[in-house]
Amino acid sequence: MRCSGVFDAHIIFIPMQYPADVEAGADIASRMKTRAIVLREPYNTVEFMSLMGCMDAVIANRLHALIFASIMQVPVAAVSYD
Repeated sequence: MRCSGVFDAHIIFIPMQYPADVEAGADIASRMKTRAIVLREPYNTVEFMSLMGCMDAVIANRLHALIFASIMQVPVAAVSYD
């Protein structure tokens, strides 16, 4: 069983770097069996932190996404890309 089904999770790809993260998120979402949302607009720092604050948890490989989620007291899991 997939995590999104176990936890009734909604998967949202929030890009930090444009346009690479939008393209990567869309590519991954297109391969998923579970529905995923890909945000495609750029956000300023305040908007981004607000988005992070609305999450129940954040899984990210971009450092600033992890920092912003932590500041907003949202649990994080880091994924290494090395």
